[in-house]
Amino acid sequence: MKVSIVTPVLNGARFLPNLLDCIQRQSLENWEHIVVDAGSTDASQEIVQKQAELDPRLKLVVVPGLALYPSIFHGFDQATGDIMTWIANDDLYTEWAFASVVDCIERTDANWVTGFPGAWDASGRLRYVRPYGRYPQSWIRKGWFHAGLLGHLQQESMFFSRSLLNKLSHDARSEIESMKLAGDFLLWRHFAEHSPLRVLPTVLGGFRFHGENLSVGGAEAYAEEVRTTGAPFPHPRVQKPLEGMFRKWSAIGALKIMKEADGCLFQSVTTGPVS
Repeated sequence: MKVSIVTPVLNGARFLPNLLDCIQRQSLENWEHIVVDAGSTDASQEIVQKQAELDPRLKLVVVPGLALYPSIFHGFDQATGDIMTWIANDDLYTEWAFASVVDCIERTDANWVTGFPGAWDASGRLRYVRPYGRYPQSWIRKGWFHAGLLGHLQQESMFFSRSLLNKLSHDARSEIESMKLAGDFLLWRHFAEHSPLRVLPTVLGGFRFHGENLSVGGAEAYAEEVRTTGAPFPHPRVQKPLEGMFRKWSAIGALKIMKEADGCLFQSVTTGPVS
């Protein structure tokens, strides 16, 4: 199976080399990386083009003025992989991410996979991991996963099959592309109409906090976009206890899938690989 990664970028030269490097270091070699540049005026295009000359799996596409989600879907339209994902130029993957996702999909026929949410700092250190192991499909479909209710689903850890992406209607895609910040939230809701989200007991990727994050500075604007989709926003006195109960319940789910993975690993080293 081939993994296609899309990165929308506009003046991302500061962290772009780190992202390119973490993809180059993937233990799975069957991938392609499509960088869609919306007209950078810094060294972003030069950084990508220089690396692309060394590795044909990397491709630079320049479309000046293209907005965030149209850039992402423009990359998807050119992708040739079986498994799709996108990541911002300042975020990172773990070295085993692609191999872990491919292994899971080949074994289980999953269409939508994530890992435990991770967070990196500006220097590229993994600072913490959230042990979340349960995301009920119906809750995603109803729009419960946002900062005003149960917390976000981490986009940087999401991988999905081409067949699932193709289930998006023309109208759904147009609505997602029209959003400035919360297109991922709406995409997950549409995915949940067709597939559950499977959680792997490892870190696949993570958000990098560095003080200039678009999503951090635009948290209120993101929330307003989420509201336009009809997602519920309970009163804070209700929301905080609900989020706390979800985190504990989801952490119990994480312990369960970790125990299952531990059993499979033990079996593989004592009796051979598990089919």
